[in-house]
Amino acid sequence: MDKLPTKISPCPILEATVELKFSSDLPKGAVFGVLYNSVKDTFGEVEQLPNAILPIEVTENEPNLKYKAHYKLTDGFFNAQIGHNVVVFHSPIEYVGWQKFSENLIIFFDKIKKSGVITKPESLLLRYLNFFEVNIYEHINFKVNLMNQEHISDNLVVRTEIKDGNFMKILQLANNVVVTNKFGQKKGSLIDVTCLYNEVDSLQSFDTIINKAHQIEKELFFGLLKPQFLNNLKPKYGNI
Repeated sequence: MDKLPTKISPCPILEATVELKFSSDLPKGAVFGVLYNSVKDTFGEVEQLPNAILPIEVTENEPNLKYKAHYKLTDGFFNAQIGHNVVVFHSPIEYVGWQKFSENLIIFFDKIKKSGVITKPESLLLRYLNFFEVNIYEHINFKVNLMNQEHISDNLVVRTEIKDGNFMKILQLANNVVVTNKFGQKKGSLIDVTCLYNEVDSLQSFDTIINKAHQIEKELFFGLLKPQFLNNLKPKYGNI
């Protein structure tokens, strides 16, 4: 797409997440303390997560636990999560737009870089979770055929992976979900887009990779929306 919106209304983004998996030469028990010291000036409030009480031997040898966070930090708007092998930056409230989100994200990860904890970055992902109060399959350029006929269902969940150069795009769609926010419970659909990069050779390339991931994610998301549906969302263009 030649020109992509920078904002639609109402904003469908429930969550925006950046996750970095890594390995470190530090003892596992020391990773959180060093990383926390590097970001505590902005993320002072700490919450211990359930994985923090598990023995290191268990979490390191169990693939489903190795990259789980042990602590959650918050500044009242954004939050961060830290584990022995993972750092997450998350916008769980009202999305503020890519410009402000990425500015805070890059400041956070600059501090992580300077801590010296990360010996080798392993993968980097950007994920957006979008919610619409409609059956999204009626409004996107996506069809499911079953026995040579278009398959329509009130409870349809789809997941697919799409290779894009060094990135992997992961698209998940669901049209029978219930979300809870400050306005109560709402039923509708999710468009869940993840852009994954598995060849991170250095944190010096973090800014370039994350901006490219954002561009790829936007192209997939807006490419899905049918023109009339997009126009109904009052798209705005330019820096926001």
